[in-house]
Amino acid sequence: MDWVICGAESGYNARPMQINWARNLKDQCGEANVYFFLKQMNVDGKLVKMPELDGHKWNEYPMGG
Repeated sequence: MDWVICGAESGYNARPMQINWARNLKDQCGEANVYFFLKQMNVDGKLVKMPELDGHKWNEYPMGG
């Protein structure tokens, strides 16, 4: 695996997402040299696309493809 895309569900029946789930996944990706992309997350009750996590936008992606 070389890329993980993470994001909260959207829509009427979306299940809640804990910020620590994204943080933990980001940390695991860093330890495994895997690219991490945080697509969307609820911030203060609003769905935010490309949110900051720990002061950084996580939009890493593998080159080439």
